Amino acid sequence: MNKIPDELKDFYDSIENLNSLSIWNIHRELKVTAKIEGDWEKKIIVERKSLNYNLNKGELVTNVQVTDSQGQIATIGLEKEDIEYLKQRLEFTQNTWLKSRYSHLLWQEIKHHKYAEIAIDNYVATINRIKSEEARELPIILSAILHISKKTKKKIEDAKEVAITLINDLPN
Repeated sequence: MNKIPDELKDFYDSIENLNSLSIWNIHRELKVTAKIEGDWEKKIIVERKSLNYNLNKGELVTNVQVTDSQGQIATIGLEKEDIEYLKQRLEFTQNTWLKSRYSHLLWQEIKHHKYAEIAIDNYVATINRIKSEEARELPIILSAILHISKKTKKKIEDAKEVAITLINDLPN
């Protein structure tokens, strides 16, 4: 990935240091960016676009809706250059939640099992670091692990182990 411009370093630092799994807290934690044009503007848009998905029954579903000129709901999906950027970001980031998000989106878009496995591994790593105040996110993340594992037939034993561990760790 190219060198991040100085005016965007705070934004990228805020993404890399996300501590919350709640979509509302995430947007609150992100730093505002200066108006920037060109290639970096597109990258910031892809970052924000990738954060506007919610896990629903194991799938990432966009939470943004816009209408076209006829008033019909139009979806905002990922374009080819968005996918290429997310591949780069997946290699660059150390944040397990971001890795799970980027790889889950990549798997949903291009169905390459490599990304499914990365998503599962990083969702598991994310579960292991969840704070008690975000415990409500556990079933949502677990649903993603189980969904991806079932659809790809990858890491099924890992998914079962995580589910059993979480059930055994429930308070009486």
